[in-house]
Amino acid sequence: MSFESIDGVVRFLARQPHLQPSGEFEAVLRCWPQVIGEAALAHTRPLEIERSVLKVATSSPVWANQLLFKRRSILLQLNDLLGLSLLDIRFSAGSWHRSKQPVFESPNQLTLWQEHPCRVEPKPCDPLPPAQDARTAFLRWAELVRSRSEGLPVCEGCGCFAPSGELQRWGVCAVCAAKTWSAPPEQLD
Repeated sequence: MSFESIDGVVRFLARQPHLQPSGEFEAVLRCWPQVIGEAALAHTRPLEIERSVLKVATSSPVWANQLLFKRRSILLQLNDLLGLSLLDIRFSAGSWHRSKQPVFESPNQLTLWQEHPCRVEPKPCDPLPPAQDARTAFLRWAELVRSRSEGLPVCEGCGCFAPSGELQRWGVCAVCAAKTWSAPPEQLD
């Protein structure tokens, strides 16, 4: 097991789409199946938008090369559909196995993900200048997480903030529900 510096962990967390300050990436995920087409959908995975460049993982170098020739038309479609100002798209097979983004093999799966009870829409926030040290970066991240949980309902089982979809579906948060489902029957009394 390898250990990473706190600065590396904070940088990794800052690149996560659900923690990004704007809804641009979410909008790209919503229309990606329509723009990329059914054939390429299972072989592509948008990762992030960094400095107005969309980074997309591909299942193989062949797909990265094939999509490289179509990147201008994909870029124009995304910018027109969403009103974005993306400058470029980078396709890379190297990120395919490292990325933790859900794979959507059909538009139906994307719809299921968007309607999942555990999902919480990120609140928009103003971009911040880069942190000068790891402690400042961590404190910013902790404040961002705290501010995003404000207004969420509280689970009766553990007292933690939880998405309202989880509480409506199971009566408790997903962690408490999983504990209940995995507990032996004698512990449920």
